[in-house]
Amino acid sequence: MGPDALGRVLVVDELQLNAMLCEALAGMQYDVKGVLSGARALEMVPVFHPNLVLLDLDMRGMPGVEVLDHLR
Repeated sequence: MGPDALGRVLVVDELQLNAMLCEALAGMQYDVKGVLSGARALEMVPVFHPNLVLLDLDMRGMPGVEVLDHLR
């Protein structure tokens, strides 16, 4: 996390909304990572240590509810 970052946010959503959310949050001084799948989110959490996860519950592949079960 950069010295000026307010916190780390992991965005898990499809490409278009993911990019918009990442750009907006980065502009507000958050350290942001965006991933396109639940499986990738589960790989990223132990490495990135986000303070907040913005998660689409209706994703292809691994549904967001399943991702939440793993994150708990």
